[in-house]
Formats: sequence, structure tokens, C-alpha cells
Amino acid sequence: MATRNHCFEYEKIVILSDGTTWIRSMCNELFPGSQQILDYYHLVENSYNFGRHLFGNDEKNWA
Repeated sequence: MATRNHCFEYEKIVILSDGTTWIRSMCNELFPGSQQILDYYHLVENSYNFGRHLFGNDEKNWA
């Protein structure tokens, strides 16, 4: 589908995804050199989980 839509004619390819390893690997294989961006929802979700990991479950101290 990407070839049919002429995506390789563009100077830069940007891929928005949820950041999972399998998607990142697939994008690296199919679109080498593309820029990959983590979508906002998953960024917030991962930041929240990381904050909880660093500071514990007491959200009043960090959230």
C-alpha cells in the first residue's frame, strides 16, 4: 500500500505509533531512515507509569 501511494517519492517519512518494539522494528525494516514519533496518549501513559515507578504510588507527591 505504501508503494502504491508513492510514499517513497517523499523526501522524509514520518511514522506516528504507540512505540511498541514490533512496530518500531517493522518501521525500521520497511522505512529505513524514517522519523518515528510516539503518539501523545502513549507518551502520557508511559510518563505516568515511569513517574509511579520513580516516586511510588502516592500520586500527591508527583502527579
